Amino acid sequence: MGLMMALEIELGATLEEVAQTLTDLGACVKDIPHIHGGLLPGSKCGFGLTLHRYPMRVLAKGMKVNWTVGLTMTFHFRASNKMSSMAEIYPFIELFAEQHPHRFVLSFEYERVYAVRDEKGLDLRWPFSARGGFLARTAPFHTYRCPVCRLIRLELGCLIAYAWRMTNNREVFSEQQLDELLFGRGMTVQDYYIEQYPSGEMLCFRDSKGQAYDLHFNDDDMASAQMRRLKQLGVRIVTLG
Repeated sequence: MGLMMALEIELGATLEEVAQTLTDLGACVKDIPHIHGGLLPGSKCGFGLTLHRYPMRVLAKGMKVNWTVGLTMTFHFRASNKMSSMAEIYPFIELFAEQHPHRFVLSFEYERVYAVRDEKGLDLRWPFSARGGFLARTAPFHTYRCPVCRLIRLELGCLIAYAWRMTNNREVFSEQQLDELLFGRGMTVQDYYIEQYPSGEMLCFRDSKGQAYDLHFNDDDMASAQMRRLKQLGVRIVTLG
């Protein structure tokens, strides 16, 4: 299942500037200024670059800005590879914001805004936890640093993944196992919901304070089993895109 993040950068940004940031992060960039895409060095997340012939409006849902898009960078990855991909995408946009003055919007499939760079600076609206498996609109991104990943926020997604790794390695999961992983800490099916996009599905969670999270797994089979079980129990489905 393929997923996509879109980075819409304002008119005036150049491929050379993108290449500079990619190179500084360790990516091998060739054929400047004619690059059209490549792979991020660690996660092997694919990226594509489009230098628009004519300025475009920002496509990210809910964004009303007074600037136009001149360059779009898209990142493509499997659902099971999202954590490692985001652990490289966020450092990229942070460094790009430090090196260049251009405004930009990072969104998930143009449906959910993750980061905005404007006149006030870089606003990470869904700070990313590569270890925790969460994307949550809480706490500054830079407050959760570690040598391996950018964050060490250990939340529900990490606990579910850890519990699974400690108890099972098979691809067939019983309802009892799934219920224990999903509801073992007192959650109910009402605490979860599934967002459906044209390219796939995202399992989400809302805590007692109303905070929304995207819940990710490193195991495609486990993620699919969790969502199938929640659908059997009547979980709320939100269709986007």
